[in-house]
Amino acid sequence: MIIVVDVETTGLHPDKNGIVSIGAVVYEDPTKTFYEECRVREDAYIDPKALVVNGFTKTEIRDENKFSEARLIEHFAEWWKSIGFEDNIIAAHNVHFDWGFLNEAFIRNNVALLINKRILDLHSLCMASLLRRGKLVGEIHSDFLMSYVGLPTEPKPHNALNGALWETEALSRLTIGKNKLPQFAQYSLPEYLTE
Repeated sequence: MIIVVDVETTGLHPDKNGIVSIGAVVYEDPTKTFYEECRVREDAYIDPKALVVNGFTKTEIRDENKFSEARLIEHFAEWWKSIGFEDNIIAAHNVHFDWGFLNEAFIRNNVALLINKRILDLHSLCMASLLRRGKLVGEIHSDFLMSYVGLPTEPKPHNALNGALWETEALSRLTIGKNKLPQFAQYSLPEYLTE
């Protein structure tokens, strides 16, 4: 199975920043989703720029009523295992970012499920499509990717489940040239993805 994952964090570095939410979608059965938020761990550095991206406030990410990172990671591991495959593939845009934060959190919290390195990176898939068409673009950020596959940009601030849903649709359009999720059916695929 392919699990499309989006992780919202307090910065770019898994060792010093923390997770604030995880969103995930099972590509083969998009009705199976995961979304939870957590209280950022005490020693995590909070980059104000990251909070602008994900829309959380310092008060929200320090909320004592939210799960701890350890509990969120346990819940995510339980959900992952409930899908029925131990050797699931993780997919994301710039997948090493999400993969890095998840694996760092599994190790830090002594949770048994470590996500393997079998990955699908939407950035690489988009670059391959561009190269096939004789085009070359430097950085393929999320807004560019969504435009390239015929989708509107993801609403801002970013939400981890929205990110996983948008990326699920983008993965389908990049790989098989078809619409996957009903909420995106109104957006036509560019001809270059259906040739």
